[in-house]
Amino acid sequence: DTGTPLLTPSPDEIAMLFNQPASRLHALRLPAQRRSKLLFREARVLLNFLTNCAPNLQELDLEQFPPCFPWRSPPGSMRTLVLSADNSVEGAATLPFSQLLEGLRAMPALESLSLSGVVPKYTSEASQLEIVDLPRLQKLRLTGPGEQYAQLWRYMRTHTECAVQVEIMRSPIFA
Repeated sequence: DTGTPLLTPSPDEIAMLFNQPASRLHALRLPAQRRSKLLFREARVLLNFLTNCAPNLQELDLEQFPPCFPWRSPPGSMRTLVLSADNSVEGAATLPFSQLLEGLRAMPALESLSLSGVVPKYTSEASQLEIVDLPRLQKLRLTGPGEQYAQLWRYMRTHTECAVQVEIMRSPIFA
């Protein structure tokens, strides 16, 4: 640590970085900050980058982005996934519950998973879905305002010593 403050790149600088192949990138963290009016453009650029340019990504931590994780084709090398969004992020949980499960199924190397405010609503058709095996998962944290967080945990089979934290906040079902 040199004591030098980290500079936050502008949205245009981020977009330029995420337009290039990054096969050596193993970890990416984009912390919460005041987002620009171009947030959804940034999210599209980031989704394209994660899908097409970062095949060896192992750790991803995204805060306050609209949906931009490639659940349809996640990196199979992913070991740590942290996605969080609050009520100020529009469309934070717009993908189908089944697509979230399929995305998790495609990441068997996952060791740590934290989803906060990004789990889609659980629907009755999801009751026909298969359990997701995550045999290497050591840490699971699910936080949000609805039963879908408990339902997601129900659909996961984890390592026997996995530390689990499920927080359901402001849900009338559990009030």
